[in-house]
Amino acid sequence: MKKREKMVKRFAALMSLMCMILATVPNLSVQAAGMRALEGSEIHELVSDYMEGRKNAIITGNVENLKDVAVMGIVNDEITHKEVLSENGISISDMSYQIVEIAIEDTMTFVTLNELVEYVANGATENAEIEHNLFIMNDENGVTKVLSDKYDEKKLGFQSCSFVTIEDEAANKTAKMPRIADHRSELIAVAQGEIGYLEKASNSNLDDFTANAGSKNYTKYGRSSDICYSEVCFMHNRHEEF
Repeated sequence: MKKREKMVKRFAALMSLMCMILATVPNLSVQAAGMRALEGSEIHELVSDYMEGRKNAIITGNVENLKDVAVMGIVNDEITHKEVLSENGISISDMSYQIVEIAIEDTMTFVTLNELVEYVANGATENAEIEHNLFIMNDENGVTKVLSDKYDEKKLGFQSCSFVTIEDEAANKTAKMPRIADHRSELIAVAQGEIGYLEKASNSNLDDFTANAGSKNYTKYGRSSDICYSEVCFMHNRHEEF
């Protein structure tokens, strides 16, 4: 229960910071970065490239195409995905998908799709349908990429790094938002308290400021924001743009 409460408080603080900055400079960062909403054809093309990149990564182990259309957190996630398949003696012979819904909010794009996967184990095949929820936006270099992909692959017991359970989503939605004007000094104090935090080499000791230091994009900020362990500077820029 304490872990759940801690997560809810972290979510509320993050959302408060986003809303405060949005109210102060709503369009400055977006205009400066030249960001714009995607057209329908661009969304379909990016999703097609992304799903094909995932397919290559999972079936052949080649992640180069995936790197072009997704942040490194997702790339690392699919490398782990392939390892889990191998450990369980399972391979994938085919993957296809169908887009269910596309929602566009300013420069952010949300895509829900159903993926059909054909597994092969001990000479037998089995099909499964997996729901994906993609979040698409510009990365820190202004390149449009998939920033998070939430899915739960029950056949393997594998969950993507940005997957959140229904219970945790409900807790987030019911968390009371504090009054922004009354908490600015507290938010600034929290930000100042993060000075000195080091990027991690793996998904370990994320809450420790100096332990497991490295350059693999793992941070507690990526874990809290569901953007799948993106670059540290990118996480900071995303806060500013919101």
